[in-house]
Amino acid sequence: MQRFLLDANQLIPLEPTSSSDLEAGTAIAAELVRRANELGIQLLVHPATIEELRKDRDPKRRNARQTLLAKYQILSDPPGIEVVEPILGRVEPRSNPWFDHLLLAAVKANAVHHLVTDDEGMRRKARRLGIADDRVLNASDAVAFLKTLVDLSQPPPPQVQTRRLYSLQRDDPIFESLRSDYPDFDGWFQRVSQEGRESWIIEQPNSGYAGICIWKPQDDEYGLGGKAMKISMFKVADQHRGRRYGELLLKTAFDYLHANRYDCVWLTVFERHQTLITMLEDFGFSRHAVKTDLEELIYVKRLAPAGEDAVDNFELHRRYGPPALDFSLGPVFVIPIQPRYHRRLFPDDPTERMLLPGNEPFGNAIRKAYLSRSQIEPLPRGAIVLFYRSEDQQAVTAIGIVEETMRSADAAEIAQFASQRTVYSYSEIAQLARSPVLTILFRQDRLLPEPWRLEALIAAGVLTAAPQSITQVHNEGAIRWLRDQLAASP
Repeated sequence: MQRFLLDANQLIPLEPTSSSDLEAGTAIAAELVRRANELGIQLLVHPATIEELRKDRDPKRRNARQTLLAKYQILSDPPGIEVVEPILGRVEPRSNPWFDHLLLAAVKANAVHHLVTDDEGMRRKARRLGIADDRVLNASDAVAFLKTLVDLSQPPPPQVQTRRLYSLQRDDPIFESLRSDYPDFDGWFQRVSQEGRESWIIEQPNSGYAGICIWKPQDDEYGLGGKAMKISMFKVADQHRGRRYGELLLKTAFDYLHANRYDCVWLTVFERHQTLITMLEDFGFSRHAVKTDLEELIYVKRLAPAGEDAVDNFELHRRYGPPALDFSLGPVFVIPIQPRYHRRLFPDDPTERMLLPGNEPFGNAIRKAYLSRSQIEPLPRGAIVLFYRSEDQQAVTAIGIVEETMRSADAAEIAQFASQRTVYSYSEIAQLARSPVLTILFRQDRLLPEPWRLEALIAAGVLTAAPQSITQVHNEGAIRWLRDQLAASP
């Protein structure tokens, strides 16, 4: 738990003794306290600060403030002033500098993590003491620092809602099997609801919850290292299987993990849930060495390579993404896609979020398929595909990684190969298959928050004109431009 020491110039605006006593810093100091409480950070007061505030010559205000300060925890056994005297020198006991030096001594001796003060003189003295600038903060900087400790909210894909647990219907049928697996399920659910824990929910009208994912931010119970998220519950209702809701919930989690720079994510699963285990392994989760006390398996997914040998883009994406790709590991192709098919294949595209959400398996999925009559050679596994939305946007909007390709004129074979991944109906596939069709199975790596426009693509040498068919990018300068564009993207 982090510990913040508050200077008197923070406590005075925080604890006004009358309406006329409000100060300009009250609002920012109040935000500091609110954010610290949300994060479970200790706000401490030095005994010397209590003594300093007793010097107030107004007895009524002095007594009121002493009463108000009683709510704060006092820093016990604070370091002595001798910690800083060799550098800052001796000062008159109980003078203003003497009180300041005692607070700096607490930071220098690591009795606290941070000191919050608006006294620039104290910050200059902290530098003389070799205390890092980020340990002695003014109120505004402290609030900004605390904001970095809170995960960014991330808009979920269509169909998925972010809901606090206390707002959920605990009698929904999706929870029944969990009560069988976990005898204290209701007690646990009540406890995490009181913590304000959040969930991602897929809700279907008149049929309750189709899927649910409950997560716990920054939980490294098993010493995995780095910033770790625990998925506390992951379940799709039996009657809603086949809609790719499991992938949709994973997609939501991966977006959140990427936006908040997590290093890994983990969850527990009973060995009998083989369908879930197969899906987890297909998305790069691997089994941890130990089991839980309930004999559950622990599955972990790392979100960045840790010095392993280079692999092709498909394996890079599967193990560590989405998103995860490397322009040096495979060829790059641009695939034109009409808006009507783009809308269905990528319903979570930021430009489509105002439309009504779809409910088609391929739109929910990370694993998708694209069909083309292009005569280009089959694309190799690990190739990067840039989806260029033609007609209205004329821009690259989405990036995928090729898993497998097949060319065939047999509609039944194409339908079986693409399965639920494609936007095309069987009759549309039959129409396409009057001549050989290239079916590309790919995984959605990411959607671009800012599409790459045709003019920029031409200027960079990625394209020479609007693509009419699948086009390979050969220009090395264009590949470097794409890499730089991706690095600059959130």
